[in-house]
Amino acid sequence: MNMVERELQDGEHIKPASGPYCGIGRSHFHSAKELREELSLGGFPETQVHGVVGGAWLAPELDKLWENPTARGALMETVRLLDGREDIVGLSTHLLGISRN
Repeated sequence: MNMVERELQDGEHIKPASGPYCGIGRSHFHSAKELREELSLGGFPETQVHGVVGGAWLAPELDKLWENPTARGALMETVRLLDGREDIVGLSTHLLGISRN
């Protein structure tokens, strides 16, 4: 839990020195706002941040839902709606910054 609390506090992911955790090593998790600000400082002032995966991964039995055209349409519409909300776009497991210079 210390690792998760740290990630939420400052974005730093530091793998514990010991224990059963087998995930990624040290890294930084950006918020959408932080990524946009960092890109702006790098010379890309007009950046939109999108969730690559979106919030659909939270849906139970996603593979089964995806097979149904109606359910798939609802999932995609939900992802589009969530992607427009900076406070929610971070639900995606990956972020994509699109910039114009």
